[in-house]
Amino acid sequence: MGRFSQLETGDANSLKKGAAGSTKKAVNAPDQNYDAHYYCAEGDRLYAHGNFEKALRLYSRAAQTEKICIEAWIGQILCLIELKQMREAMVWATRAAELFPEEARIISLQGAVYASQGMTQRALGCSDYALSLGGFEPLIWVLRGIILSLADNSNAAACFSKAMEIRSADDWLTPMRIGLHLLREKKWQSSAEHLHAAAEISKSNDYLWERLGYANEALSLTNSAVEAYRAALQINSTNARAEAGLRRLCNTPFFTRIFRRILG
Repeated sequence: MGRFSQLETGDANSLKKGAAGSTKKAVNAPDQNYDAHYYCAEGDRLYAHGNFEKALRLYSRAAQTEKICIEAWIGQILCLIELKQMREAMVWATRAAELFPEEARIISLQGAVYASQGMTQRALGCSDYALSLGGFEPLIWVLRGIILSLADNSNAAACFSKAMEIRSADDWLTPMRIGLHLLREKKWQSSAEHLHAAAEISKSNDYLWERLGYANEALSLTNSAVEAYRAALQINSTNARAEAGLRRLCNTPFFTRIFRRILG
């Protein structure tokens, strides 16, 4: 339970220093209000760029600051799932369900954790109950799709489609979450489609472009992969995974020239 002691008793100053550059800058601002909303917003930013460990610490801090901040609990569980810390994810999901017994997103997250542990029927029971409480949240349908996908159920695709259908036009987190899950499942084509949809909305997110590059590389779509990796590096020249992806693909004079132009 070492992770829990760190999450629950972390020093506020160390948490502020631990976030990425823009977080550090914000923390140093004299008029910054370090409330639960602030920590959740910083956690959301880090989560969206794939910095799940740092995001987890900030969501935890938000939950400590304001115990009934539901977005902090949801953020913690989502990060733990991405980090494959399923035992801890179950503990947090159980605690959250006690605090928010009628919150459909929490119940759905609990189901996703059950599914990751092979308890498909319990997972579907959670998902069914969450939908009975109101199936208007895209996250609920994303999580149902993940549950079915982990059970090799072909209806997963319909759930992902439903999530995409009911999301708002500027919602890129929904296709990102679907794309990242499908990437883990090595369902490259569908993953690439969803990651591309996310990146086209959140154009300045180098993490999305790098992940899209990886999916396209797995599909042997070399030109598309190079373009995505290049987009990631144009946004963030220190994106090591995008740079490594380009190096893997630069085995011809043409791509070598592209690579040299990108890195200067």
